[in-house]
Amino acid sequence: MDSDIFFIEGTELGSLKEHPLCAFVPASAGVAVRDAIAQPVVLLDAMILDGRARVREARRLDLACPCRVFDAVRDEHPVLLVTNEAREHPMTTAQRAVMAAHFVNLITSRPAWLDSYDRGLADRLRTQRGRAPLLLACGISTRTYQRVQGIHDNDLLQAVADQRVPLRLALGMWHLSAATRRRLLNLPRGEGQKVSIEHATSRARGRRRQLYLPGIDNARGERVLAWTSAHEIARYTVPEAQQPWPAARNNSDAAEPPTGDSNE
Repeated sequence: MDSDIFFIEGTELGSLKEHPLCAFVPASAGVAVRDAIAQPVVLLDAMILDGRARVREARRLDLACPCRVFDAVRDEHPVLLVTNEAREHPMTTAQRAVMAAHFVNLITSRPAWLDSYDRGLADRLRTQRGRAPLLLACGISTRTYQRVQGIHDNDLLQAVADQRVPLRLALGMWHLSAATRRRLLNLPRGEGQKVSIEHATSRARGRRRQLYLPGIDNARGERVLAWTSAHEIARYTVPEAQQPWPAARNNSDAAEPPTGDSNE
């Protein structure tokens, strides 16, 4: 393996760019360096796949940085390599879930630059059993992953990853309009933003909570459904001429619409 390692320094080291897969994983805060960089940096397509903190320290201390090229035969899938390294980072469960969701969406979209490393992973990730190794590498449960996958808004997912919005509030924000979500995300971070989000999601839940009234078959056999807000009292009336049930004989005997139960 030592024969695969080469050293990069100076201007060439500074020209290295981060691989797109690294965008889903926060870089390490720092790395302990004495006289040299011990662990080699992994490069994929001439970009940094693993070892951003080591490159940063090598540039700061003007050291030569050991590197090796990602080996498609010996190494795991690039995503699994990144997620295994991410487990050592101090990330919250929500951040790990967002990272897993990004990786699943990326791999299953089958980008051309990942084709040579796929080895059937894109197909496996479409099933719960096939996703299990990736979720294990990310350190999250299937339930947490499914909660995050229900948020189809990249800006909102990024806000969760940046710890600007807790996952609990993000799940409620997904049901708001896009304009309202943008307005709430652009508010200054702090208790005021949290209160505004909770107020908006609470109002949205009240509007969505609806009562279902049993359907009534009118004279033409059409099914009539009545929906109403939880904050309103629903009243369903049918003109007497269209009522398919017998009219009340007197005021004390109220006419009731049919329930649809033939046993009564």
